[in-house]
Amino acid sequence: MGHWPYEYFIANDPLSTVPAIPVRLVTSVRAHNCRDNRKVAVPTTQTNIISLRNKTTVLGQPNDKRVHVDVLSVNVTSGDCAFRIILNPTLGGTPVFTSVSPSGSFAEFDIAGTTVSSGTQSMTFYAESNSSQFIDLSHLGVYLDPGDVLTISAAALIEIVNAAVGITWHEES
Repeated sequence: MGHWPYEYFIANDPLSTVPAIPVRLVTSVRAHNCRDNRKVAVPTTQTNIISLRNKTTVLGQPNDKRVHVDVLSVNVTSGDCAFRIILNPTLGGTPVFTSVSPSGSFAEFDIAGTTVSSGTQSMTFYAESNSSQFIDLSHLGVYLDPGDVLTISAAALIEIVNAAVGITWHEES
């Protein structure tokens, strides 16, 4: 069952023989967004594949909304790989966060960052060579407060690998 922008319910109107059907706008319906990235020759050290950040300001106004992570998909070729989900890491190289939509999205993403250190490791999972995984995070309540960064990193277990990550999220309205 999908999410609809309106909620309908039927109630009997005590002053009428015709049932009333009040309608109210459900403001919790949110737009879903997604981004993905693939890096070739990922070494045995944790490497940023993609990072998602919740902006602190949106259209010049302070942001008080959360970004909720729903789904991750990963793919690896050329060897086995360890993926990590890390909250607020330090990204090496020169990260470049790009707005998902300059017209009001809370989220921005980076694929330029290289090494990953510190932060809070939330999850580790492994993928065998030439495999893909789809991970539903929606029931875990994974969210980003304004200023938070969520990084999905990868590291080859033995030699270099090619790793791809897709991330899907929704933003509070």
